Amino acid sequence: MDTGTTACPSCASRSSRSLGESSFCEWAENAEVVALREMSGGLFECESCRLVFRSPMPPDEALRAAYAAMPADSWAYEVPGHWGWIRNCIRELAPNKRVLDVGCFRGDFLETLPKDSVRFGIEPNADAGGIASSRGITMLGRDAMDQLPGNEESFGAIVLMDVAEHVRDPAAVFRHLRRYLAPGGVLLVLTGNSEHWLARRSLPFYWYMSFPIHLVYLGSRYMRWLARTERWTIARELRYTTHFRGRKNHAKDLAQGVALMMWKRWLGKSFLAGALRKMPGIARLDAMKSPPLLFSVHDHFGVALVKPRE
Repeated sequence: MDTGTTACPSCASRSSRSLGESSFCEWAENAEVVALREMSGGLFECESCRLVFRSPMPPDEALRAAYAAMPADSWAYEVPGHWGWIRNCIRELAPNKRVLDVGCFRGDFLETLPKDSVRFGIEPNADAGGIASSRGITMLGRDAMDQLPGNEESFGAIVLMDVAEHVRDPAAVFRHLRRYLAPGGVLLVLTGNSEHWLARRSLPFYWYMSFPIHLVYLGSRYMRWLARTERWTIARELRYTTHFRGRKNHAKDLAQGVALMMWKRWLGKSFLAGALRKMPGIARLDAMKSPPLLFSVHDHFGVALVKPRE
């Protein structure tokens, strides 16, 4: 355990344990994202709040450059199933129709809301934000920590979908956004789940933290710690995959992930390793320098956090 040098960015505890050096995927949107690899350190898990985090993290200016350079046509895909869960939470939990999507990109999700919704967005990418604005979405800023004067306690729902992993301190961001939630309003957080069994056994060699723009990795224990310390009520939870491509692909991704985990964690370090490396399948696993992208594994989660009414 590292107890003296690596402070948790969320709870400031110095009781963290090293999970190992980061392994980065070969895929990247632009050169600015690739450059972040040299600025990114290993992975740690806080023993107090259970946040998994990168240390050191790339500087803010490098992160802003990476987001700004992403093409506006990135992440074009069919409507994911978990969007329906978000819409249901908004319909059944939000006290009003005002919805703020933090990191809305082109506004694709907001476009799926009922016509009587009042839609707002925050987006660091100027081109994508321009597309959202052209769709009638009111853009309020470029950063999750921007001040939003005149909007205090006004939103029935605030959505952070695939955003929390990009911030240094999720608790600070949630605390800031809470100011703009109406009493009884709901904060919807959807991100990778560090407590998925395959992720926990595979880190640091797991695909989700192979992107250098992912700074932290949340899990259900972190969210329970957050709810307890910040006085949120966890109203609903979801486990899901971002890109479900059928049962066959799900089984294929899961099998590949399990085989790789077993090789990295046990078999590759055993007395049988030399003999096993002569097998074609094992040789391919051993040659992997970056984690495979297991998009069909159900290793994401969503949480609906409700603000007290008093």
